Amino acid sequence: RKDAIVLDQSPSLSVVDVNESAGHQLFLSRESVLSLKFHDLLDPLSNETVLEYFNEKRAGGQDDEMITVMLRRQDQTMLPAEMTVRVVEQDDSLYAVIVARDISDRIKTEKALSEAREELMRNEKLAFLGQLSGTVSHELRNPLSAMSNAVYYLKTILANAEDVVKAYLDIIISEIDNSKR
Repeated sequence: RKDAIVLDQSPSLSVVDVNESAGHQLFLSRESVLSLKFHDLLDPLSNETVLEYFNEKRAGGQDDEMITVMLRRQDQTMLPAEMTVRVVEQDDSLYAVIVARDISDRIKTEKALSEAREELMRNEKLAFLGQLSGTVSHELRNPLSAMSNAVYYLKTILANAEDVVKAYLDIIISEIDNSKR
């Protein structure tokens, strides 16, 4: 896509000339664009930002500064654009040369990249949790195995113990087995 280029007479911001790309991106004929003021092409929320930007440019602000605006198309959809303005003087009149670049593809790509980063972070967290649970499980099984061996030894040496002692040893073995699952 080519950049939209609009030439406005300053300070009225009446559109004096546009390139073909401007009309194409805004779904307007060249004649339609020429009948407008630049602020008619902007989303209302972008108007104040652009007016401040134009005033700064007229006052001698930096030429390489870009702002992001929403341009309003004929069908009332919004087109995100990066815009630069250069103020020029010709025959004692001030003009604003506005270059607007459609950044909708970049915004989609940045959103997809952001979502991919979030997914990667979630996957890394899940992988870490998997490793942590494996470590915790291993650390729990070692003492449980030692307790199981100790209970087995106690059952062997206490073969003639009271039934209540044998019942408690069986409960301990049962709970150890439950914990190993």
